[in-house]
Amino acid sequence: VVKLPVIGLSKVDYDDSDIYITPTMKEIDALVAAGPDIIAMDATKRIRPGNKTLAEFFGEVRRKYPEQIFMADTSCYEEGVFAEKLGFDMVGTTMSSYTEYTKGTPLPDFPLMKKYAETLKIPVIAEGGIWTPEQLNEALATGVWAAVIGTAITRPQNITERLVRSIEKK
Repeated sequence: VVKLPVIGLSKVDYDDSDIYITPTMKEIDALVAAGPDIIAMDATKRIRPGNKTLAEFFGEVRRKYPEQIFMADTSCYEEGVFAEKLGFDMVGTTMSSYTEYTKGTPLPDFPLMKKYAETLKIPVIAEGGIWTPEQLNEALATGVWAAVIGTAITRPQNITERLVRSIEKK
């Protein structure tokens, strides 16, 4: 319906892992069948379901779907560098502040966006905590390839809560 690229992902909880964004081959297979332009998956250094590392899992995924475009949802610079090395097609700042070792990182994570844009050879997607036009412009000014605006436009309950909180502060 739209001419913008569609990023597909699945959010599924597994008992043996904190990873929930496209965590197993089951979700990859279903997404490939649905046909998004890009598939996003958690590319943090945490252990995946089935006790797999990202390198093990992504190796299997890439062998099975060599033509699919994959986006690495990362939380810190080292993860982005590793994702590029593994062969991801693009990297996002999606998980910044959502892992135990990045909790408290202010969002949007402009420093991470800038560092990725300056050093990685693959496209960088700004994602996470972008709520205002000013933040979107600042994200794009870091040199990223594109930006994802999620909760700020897709979750009415969060939008309403944010507006109500702003009124209560006065």
